[in-house]
Amino acid sequence: MSLNQEQQRAVAARNTNILVSASAGAGKTKVLIERLMSLITQDKVEVSEILAMTFTEAAAAEMKKRLAASLSSTYEQTKDPFLKAQLANLESANISTIHGFCLRILKEYYYMIDLPKKRVNHPLDEQQASMLKTNALESVLAYAYQQPWFPSFVEVFSDRPESLGTLEASINQYANVVNAKADPQAYIKHCMDYYKPIDTIAQLPKDIQHYFFQGIELELDVLIDALTQVEFEYSDESNLVKEERYQKAKAAILARDYESYRAVLKATVQLKSPAKTKSAYYTTIAEVEDRLLQQAFSEKEYVSFHNANVEVMHHFIELTQMFLAHYEKEKQEYECIDFSDMEHYAIAILQAKGGHVANLLKQQFKTIMVDEFQDSNDVQDTLIKLIAKEDNVFRVGDIKQSIYGFRNASPEIMKGFIDTPDAKNEVIFFKYNYRSKESIVEFTNQYFKALMNIEGLSSSYESDDVVSVGRDQQKENNVPVQIHIIDKNLKKSDAWAETPNDLTTSYIANQILKIKAEKGYAFKDFAILVRGNAKMKSINEELSELGIPCFYANAEDFYKNVSITSVISFVKALVNMHDDHNFIALCTSCFYQIPANDLAKAKLEKAEDSSYATYFENDERLASFYELREHIYKQPVSKVMKSIYDINDFYMSYTTLQDKANLDLLYEIVCQKEQEEAMGIQGFLRYIEQVQNLKVPEAFPLGEGDDVVRLMTIHKSKGLEFKVVFLVSSQNKNAQSNFLATDDELGIAVDYVDAKNYQIYNDISKIAIKNKQYLNSLEEELRVLYVAITRAECEMHVVGTGNETEILDANFQNFYNTKGFIWWMRMGLHDVDASLYHIEYVDEVWTNQTQETKKMEYTQTYYDKQASEVVFASPSDSETFVQKPQPFSLQEDVGFERGSNLHRMVEVLPNTTWDDALLTQVANAEAITLHAHDMQVLQKLQNEQLYQQASSFHEVYHEFAFMVKDDQEIMHGYMDYLAIDETDVIMIDFKSDRGVDEQVLYTRYHQQIKAYQKALHILYPTKNIQTYIYAFELAKMILIK
Repeated sequence: MSLNQEQQRAVAARNTNILVSASAGAGKTKVLIERLMSLITQDKVEVSEILAMTFTEAAAAEMKKRLAASLSSTYEQTKDPFLKAQLANLESANISTIHGFCLRILKEYYYMIDLPKKRVNHPLDEQQASMLKTNALESVLAYAYQQPWFPSFVEVFSDRPESLGTLEASINQYANVVNAKADPQAYIKHCMDYYKPIDTIAQLPKDIQHYFFQGIELELDVLIDALTQVEFEYSDESNLVKEERYQKAKAAILARDYESYRAVLKATVQLKSPAKTKSAYYTTIAEVEDRLLQQAFSEKEYVSFHNANVEVMHHFIELTQMFLAHYEKEKQEYECIDFSDMEHYAIAILQAKGGHVANLLKQQFKTIMVDEFQDSNDVQDTLIKLIAKEDNVFRVGDIKQSIYGFRNASPEIMKGFIDTPDAKNEVIFFKYNYRSKESIVEFTNQYFKALMNIEGLSSSYESDDVVSVGRDQQKENNVPVQIHIIDKNLKKSDAWAETPNDLTTSYIANQILKIKAEKGYAFKDFAILVRGNAKMKSINEELSELGIPCFYANAEDFYKNVSITSVISFVKALVNMHDDHNFIALCTSCFYQIPANDLAKAKLEKAEDSSYATYFENDERLASFYELREHIYKQPVSKVMKSIYDINDFYMSYTTLQDKANLDLLYEIVCQKEQEEAMGIQGFLRYIEQVQNLKVPEAFPLGEGDDVVRLMTIHKSKGLEFKVVFLVSSQNKNAQSNFLATDDELGIAVDYVDAKNYQIYNDISKIAIKNKQYLNSLEEELRVLYVAITRAECEMHVVGTGNETEILDANFQNFYNTKGFIWWMRMGLHDVDASLYHIEYVDEVWTNQTQETKKMEYTQTYYDKQASEVVFASPSDSETFVQKPQPFSLQEDVGFERGSNLHRMVEVLPNTTWDDALLTQVANAEAITLHAHDMQVLQKLQNEQLYQQASSFHEVYHEFAFMVKDDQEIMHGYMDYLAIDETDVIMIDFKSDRGVDEQVLYTRYHQQIKAYQKALHILYPTKNIQTYIYAFELAKMILIK
């Protein structure tokens, strides 16, 4: 596809900030790559001078992949050494998510804000963060329980003082909102200022008043419109009086005369109108009147509710501040950071010392590119502005696809750029769609122009948003957008041969089979989109029962997938079978399925200091485990993994398609690590320990040739395209269900709780926040619908249940009163060419024939690199001591970390006297916490006569890497300390084990040291080999002969 005029402008523009507004299917990804190539090949911008930020890690990886392919292709043609250098540097290029870039800033410039290096290197996973937050909450509540105001305060959040779940959840919720702000303290102050005592509603903040009264005004508009429709369509004048009175009520609201409005409302509701029909308008009238009455408290009552909550909210905000402080203290104590810290510390670094680092980055990056700009938030936009020059930012986005409000995305940021272009800020609109058939493109233009331009919405569909098809093929074989409305009472029909579990799913299955048969599509050409995850499992099961192959990806991380955790637990049990936690997990898994009663019996019968593994050692059911354990240090890890997969037919019989893909990927990782590092079984576990908390997506089990229907949420479908799309309509309105309501502009609020009378009343601030958020959620829902419809290439089908097919006017009342996608699909069609859509009312039963399914033959095909028959072994794999299971703790690796720190100190300390001052200086430079005892331990080592002798040798190595081959065994690993002279070799292995004597150390490690001896004799066959263990805690050299 060649570039059109607007795309060429976007690629060629220089010396100005560019914002590209690229509608769905407009080719923005191609333009991003072309612009990068233009900068590199024509302007000779190095990849190290480019910062490109994406919304997801997958998008960053895809951008690198495409850029690498383009650079490689161009290099093959030109042999330009500059391009070769850029290819070499691409892997380390700053192409990442914004959080990835923030973490890079922290790792390089942590010292600018005196942030300990250890914290930067220890990002928390969700489980660890949750534990620290729990600790922080416990500290806060312990303080709160001692305060005289707490008993009455806690009654607002719970009717039982011992049940604080709502309060804890609210504190966490508010803390998350605070942390999403560029200036958290300013937002907290803003929230505090919004809660002050008042005498009248007019004394409330103006924006609280606005959204409170706007909500009433909108309800009255819906009410008046329904009354008008009744009079017009049914010649019913009995409601004329009510309509006139509600007009007066609306006038009072517009004048901010609340008591006059309330008097008119209460008097008018009493006028009962005869329900002459079963029209939905009569239902709407009754529903709206009921909602207005529920909130028709007097102004005096609203004022009292608000004033009663002033002290409550001030205490709540103070407790949240304490929680944030205690949580920060917990993170400092455990030397770690969480997700939000990455952004806030990055901004702090950029602002520190007169913006020194920001200026460095401004000089480094000649261009900054931001993808999916519509999903930026306040913190991210602030960060970009801190490192940008006045004319070097290239942003790409589409406001109509901003659907991540729950992640604090703010489309208003992009709208602000569009609305205020200037000499240094150019906006380019992409005018062509290269994805969808012309009927879908034109329907999208006309339909969303009608809905997004409804008066009262902040959304818009301007002339610049209107697109045309970019290819002639898009004008061929067009099908109108199909709107299928299934009679919701059809399930009660006696005509069904077999009543479907779900009408919508059954009907979609029917249509998929029909379209497939008529038009020759494959199953893989179809996608079913749903609003949320709740229905996916049931849809998948029903389609599978009909023989329609279907796949949906669950949201688990790779290392949290149950098949992966099962295999890792198996490996841990093999290495240390006396760890009861892993061994019991293995016994109860599908590998062995040992009944709980047998484990209970073992607990009663085994010796108190004996492990379960010892008790079951002669149990035939576990014979394969004990047999495999005999070979784990004599086989490549890849071969061990194969053996695990085969046990009890685990791989073939107990795993899903997704599980198999994950296990294949794990095997591939093992083979690659073996090839790169000659990794042994202990090395594998160390690697897993390092990566298991990373957010790694699950392997995608489907390739281009897999003929299955794709089932996914609309959010997951963003950026994808499918030939035929079915959208499942949801009937549910969005509603804020949290006890605490939060908003960037309006602050926070809770309901007023009358604890004495066990009544809950709406606080006026919470009503205002809910009114605003309901409108915002509806507008985002409209953008979600836009994303769904623009996924389709050839056919778009919207399916839902209902009883009405009439076309609704595109007005605010109908928009506000929405009942789901099917309701919206009936709106605005008056403004759409009739040839572009078709409404099908389904009121007759159908029959679905179960398909003859080809069972998916999934053979156990592992990664194609054949594992070597040579055995890879590491001396450290020979460690034989038993590690008893310990409870989970963030400090569970302290012993290992201390040992590593002592090793590092020995490595970097100069060959001078190791006094306290020098040790402190070196430890600080290495971000190592060194205690007085540790200093003494190191000083004793330097005074050791053998160590002084070895230090005088001609060659001295720390962390000496080696790999030697002995027959069919390859030995590999690292020796802590190696000194080589003309005739002698001294090897010292440092051990920091505590509470052990010389004999225990010998028992634990002599096999490891023997392996080192073997390797050294191969490397230095003519020299005298001496090997020692140096025990830090014993201050003693132990000769291993």
